[in-house]
Amino acid sequence: MFSDIRVSVFYSRLGLEHAVYWLYDHYDSLPSLAQLRQLNGRRFLTLHESMNESAFRDLIDDADMYLSLFTIKPIGNKAAHRNRGSITKEAVLTAVEQLYGFLLQLAANYQDEIPHVKPFDVTLIPVSNSAISQKEQQNLQEEILHEKTKLQKLTLQLPEERAAFDAERSAFRAKREEKSEAAKIKTEDWTEEDTRIRLIDVLPREAGWDPQDGAVSEYEITGLPMPAFPSGRGKADYVLWDDDHKPLAVIEAKKTIKSPENGKHQAKLYADGLERKFGKRPVIFYSNGFTTWLWEDHFYPPRKLMGFLSKEALQRIQHKKVSRVHPQTIAPNH
Repeated sequence: MFSDIRVSVFYSRLGLEHAVYWLYDHYDSLPSLAQLRQLNGRRFLTLHESMNESAFRDLIDDADMYLSLFTIKPIGNKAAHRNRGSITKEAVLTAVEQLYGFLLQLAANYQDEIPHVKPFDVTLIPVSNSAISQKEQQNLQEEILHEKTKLQKLTLQLPEERAAFDAERSAFRAKREEKSEAAKIKTEDWTEEDTRIRLIDVLPREAGWDPQDGAVSEYEITGLPMPAFPSGRGKADYVLWDDDHKPLAVIEAKKTIKSPENGKHQAKLYADGLERKFGKRPVIFYSNGFTTWLWEDHFYPPRKLMGFLSKEALQRIQHKKVSRVHPQTIAPNH
């Protein structure tokens, strides 16, 4: 993890992929990989599609755990398709920690005995000064491709091989009935700053924003109402800016243990303050790192998203606002 963060997230995503596909072939409530392939025109489903299957969502009955898996996937994708500099150590730590929690759940649910669980401890990860060579990175990518090919071949097994897998899946069915609270990553003690660094920072990066940019994070807004803001001032966690230096969106982050709804009203007050100052109302996001909501409060109710939007997507929303025409003002064509 410390010697080459890109390799670390490669393996985090690969580990997640193996775990998700293993569940499909070992749990009775899920279709097998072969069945999924038949249902989708003999096309092998991607990791994202597999995780979005309704049966898989129902199986992972911990909402926070399910959503945390989607913080691993985009970091791994970034490692595969972008340069090393686009990946932060905080993002890598997030991926490794969330994968650790997911694999603990698998161990607790599918072993004969619930394992002895230790909290995630980053100090136990070995520190090495030797960075991986370019040749080793190439070998790693080839290894990942080889593993994906092997996974795809699993979907083409003969009927008698499928029967063996089905028997193994049935043997594991009863083991999931016992679950251990100790096998969960505890986020109760995370502060809002921890939530931003470990979880929420990942999502704007994936949409093309840089949360470490001084023009994006911790923007002070004045003229806020009392008594919510005794000084009349407050700092929005993030403000996403347009090319004309006017706000496109405001983001309010809350601790993971809290509902993102707790930040809804505060985010609206920030949007009010930004609109008064710049004459342009930003779109509102509020999130606790696991769940993110988008709110165009003058037109639509809040809707849940898997992340934040790019500058281009936010610009389209703002353009729709100013180009909106009331139907009664439109003259009929003759």
